[in-house]
Amino acid sequence: MSSANMISTLFGNEKFSIIADSREFLGDCEHLGFDTAHISELESLPTNSIIFSFSNDAAKMTFELAKKTENKKSVFCATQVFEPSVANALYSLKLLLSSNFEHALSTQRSVLNMLNSNESFFLSGN
Repeated sequence: MSSANMISTLFGNEKFSIIADSREFLGDCEHLGFDTAHISELESLPTNSIIFSFSNDAAKMTFELAKKTENKKSVFCATQVFEPSVANALYSLKLLLSSNFEHALSTQRSVLNMLNSNESFFLSGN
């Protein structure tokens, strides 16, 4: 995984950090070359961050920090609601970093334009 990839659609060319409450996950991310921080050691969120919560407490901390941080761009991944393993979080990070957000936003815009141009819809089928 490289930190210089398609996530630039979200953060531009600005640096971003991986935030989490799992030291093992953060260690793996550091090994991959990412800047990291443990959620419990922060007083505010970095300007750009991808946050993985492995527990409900970490999710709550994330929302508290978000309230205190004025200028931020964050992607929040609540791993505890699925399978909070380091392997799954790394897989999620890999998918996130390889996602083409620009294309997805463009597709979403065209669908929204189609929906907005009609007053009613009739859906049928399975």
